[in-house]
Amino acid sequence: MIKAKLLLALLFFAFSAVAQNIELTGTVSDTSENKQLSKATIALLRAKDSVLLKFVRSTPDGKFRLPVPAQGKYILLISYPGYADYADFVDLQSSQDLGLVNMITKAVLLQTVVVRGSAVRMKGDTLAFVADSFKTREGATVEDLLKRLPGLSVNQKGEITAQGQKVQKVLVDGDEFFGDDPTLATRNLQALAVKEVQVFDKKSDQATFTGVDDGQTQKTINLKLKDEFKKGYFGKVKLAGGLPNRWENQAMLNAFKDKRKLSVYGIMANTNNNSLGWSEESQFGGNMSTQTQVGDDGSVMMWSSGDEFGGTGGYYGEGLPSSWTLGTSYANKWNENRSNVTGAYRYQKIKTVANSYNTTQNILPDTQFFNNQRAQNEASRWRHKGLIRSELFIDSMQSITFDLNGSYGESSNYSRTFSEALTGKQLPVNKSDRTTQGAGTQAQFNGTALYKLKFKKKGRTFSANLGNQYSDNNSDGLLLTYNEFYNASGLYSKDTIDQKKLNTTRSNAVNARLAYSEPIGKKGILEINYGINQSVSNQQRLSYNKLAGKYDDLDSVFSNDFKFKTITNRTGAGYRYSGKLFQFGFGGDVAFTDWRQDDRFRDTTRHYNFTNFFPRAEASYKLGQYSRVRLSYNGSTQAPSANQLQPVADNNDPLNIQIGNPNLLQSFNHRFSLNYNFWKVLSNTGMWMGAWFNPTSNAFSTKDVVDAFGKRTSQTVNVNGNYSFGAYMGYNFKIKKPDIQVDLSFDPSINRFTNFVNGIENRTNSTALEFGYNLRKSKDDKYDLSFNQRFTYNSSKSSIRPDINTTYWTGVVGMSANIDLPAKIVFNTDFDYNWRQRTSVFDQNNNAFIWNASIEKKIFKKKDVKMGFSVRDLLNQNIGFRRNISSNFVSERTYDVIRRYWMVTFSWSFNKGPQKAEEDNW
Repeated sequence: MIKAKLLLALLFFAFSAVAQNIELTGTVSDTSENKQLSKATIALLRAKDSVLLKFVRSTPDGKFRLPVPAQGKYILLISYPGYADYADFVDLQSSQDLGLVNMITKAVLLQTVVVRGSAVRMKGDTLAFVADSFKTREGATVEDLLKRLPGLSVNQKGEITAQGQKVQKVLVDGDEFFGDDPTLATRNLQALAVKEVQVFDKKSDQATFTGVDDGQTQKTINLKLKDEFKKGYFGKVKLAGGLPNRWENQAMLNAFKDKRKLSVYGIMANTNNNSLGWSEESQFGGNMSTQTQVGDDGSVMMWSSGDEFGGTGGYYGEGLPSSWTLGTSYANKWNENRSNVTGAYRYQKIKTVANSYNTTQNILPDTQFFNNQRAQNEASRWRHKGLIRSELFIDSMQSITFDLNGSYGESSNYSRTFSEALTGKQLPVNKSDRTTQGAGTQAQFNGTALYKLKFKKKGRTFSANLGNQYSDNNSDGLLLTYNEFYNASGLYSKDTIDQKKLNTTRSNAVNARLAYSEPIGKKGILEINYGINQSVSNQQRLSYNKLAGKYDDLDSVFSNDFKFKTITNRTGAGYRYSGKLFQFGFGGDVAFTDWRQDDRFRDTTRHYNFTNFFPRAEASYKLGQYSRVRLSYNGSTQAPSANQLQPVADNNDPLNIQIGNPNLLQSFNHRFSLNYNFWKVLSNTGMWMGAWFNPTSNAFSTKDVVDAFGKRTSQTVNVNGNYSFGAYMGYNFKIKKPDIQVDLSFDPSINRFTNFVNGIENRTNSTALEFGYNLRKSKDDKYDLSFNQRFTYNSSKSSIRPDINTTYWTGVVGMSANIDLPAKIVFNTDFDYNWRQRTSVFDQNNNAFIWNASIEKKIFKKKDVKMGFSVRDLLNQNIGFRRNISSNFVSERTYDVIRRYWMVTFSWSFNKGPQKAEEDNW
């Protein structure tokens, strides 16, 4: 900490060393009324991109004195309430006195008035950033640009957070870019190509069409490209290789012409930069073990939990990956931009090798025991995926939207896991040696058609939606487990499981929905809707014991053949009022579900009826052009899953056994949220803050029974008292004299979770307090510096053992520097010191100092080709680390990650097409 504070002091000293010797002076006056104007705003903008550099206010006698950063060309902008803005270009090589600057009232129209846009502005519910107002280094990507925008942050995975909320979708000129992988846009498009970055909550197509909020939103970023990048072609090529055996090659070509966009790309890498998107964890993973869930609307959903042996084959930062990706994307608009089509195809293949180590502290009412586990895993997976979306206008009042997507893939996995459970006195409880391997295929298809009709009366609409979802997953695998159990006398018993697993899951769902909206008054809209969903699913799991060297003995205890059929009718209504400053809406849906489960293996049937409610309300008030407050509420009923009601017998982990509970009730979740933001343009100051509270009635929890041998039997039960509370606050401002941008953040959360352990109710209260700051200073074509710290306090306490209180701190201290050197050389370095406080259970040193450095030289006159050399993790200290606090256990996980390597890089960024000419106004 002392070193960090010293470094921070040195940075401030270095930032403050910039001399300011030039001044612009004058007097703001209204000659028509012969008076000087007090407190007028005098702003200095950089001429080439209109970035605000300095501003002052005039004294009571109208005089002003404005420091100028350096010699150069600027825009002088003077504003005063009730008067037309005064703007002029100034070329300052030394101090200059403008004398009287005459202002004219808005009643008088002057053709010479120039009105300049601000760097940040609100357009309704959309926050827009003018990209050129946020300087980035030459060759920077969109991801580099997003890191500079106030209120936005990007982590190492490329995940974006905007005003405290995770961004779920990134669009390019309103269209998806290669489908569901946003990092392909943020990491491969140049910041230079972006005109504006828009941040907003994207509503569903139905809500956008009718104007009635249905509660379905996605935090979205839209990248508006500059006109000169919509013609011709642009892209980049990057080749990199180094030791030990590291390679990272990328190529992307974008060919745009007016509204037509065609892009192709390819990536092959065995580094962290393999560009598997944010949603790949669920969509790239296939299925060897399927869970069945009755959805919020009563439909049956079947999805993968990885494979039944715990491996998905995807890459989420754990292990050593090798990946190959190839894709293409096409988009076009016509009929005055109303009709459009978007299509994309992607092929991905990834191999991962990983070793992991787990330590868990299990807290019981009368004792505690510790579990140590180490695992080896090798996984491979490939997938083809395609999508096409088109909206066609029949006439000015009618349109049809088609949305089709499908995928097919294959996967394989091998893992071996060793585990041991120990008492508090380090005596053995159990030991396990488990080996699994398997392979499978995964296929899915989804299609929807939406018909929309607008009537002559504004706000009166009708829509009809028809959809189909189909999936087919198959797998086979082998399970071999050796287990040993101990008592006070020593080894008590052993058992062995040696089986072959054959799994097949298929599901097909068809749904339809009708909606009608009617205007109420001048600013209100009422919508009513009705929908029906029918789903049929089949799940078959066959387990064969090994006898006489062959797997042909069917084990009926661990085999099943289920058929699920549901029919759901859902209806609802909603109202929305849209005033100039105040907006509100409310409504709700109710769903009636008939659910039937046939166990064809045991010739039994279970039948359930569910009624689900979905109330919602939302209100927002615009406090000013750059300030808004919003309050919302959503409620939803969740029915128990088939596995919770009657779980499939599962012996893949004999130490953790699940049993069913046919008496489960539905749970109901309340979601309250409050958000507020403001932005002050001239002072470059903004704040984003919000809070949410999610209590759940009849929440699904567990009743665990742990015996003397450490074997856990779990059953799902309903509990009350569960809730989560969280908040976020972001505040950014600029320290004028050293010209440093400061970003502050604070993110607290509190959670309560109730479960039962060996017959005793256990309430676990956990708290996480996270706070940090970031300091950033840059000077055009010279340097870009930043320094940041972020710390998190974690605490957990269980009612069954209040004497055991788990508390610890984690923190990250980081710095980065981009420095432009002579001879077109750019030097980059960054470090993160990751600090993880030790505890009585987790006493290993898992701190890590991650230091990276690179040097790059621009060659040729166009500066579009670069040669470079980089070293990642110079000190070879990178450690995969994750710590988790749950109901009655705390665990720490470490795992293989990519460590020190060096690379030689060659990159070429090209752009060929009509360029926007800039007029010389001097």
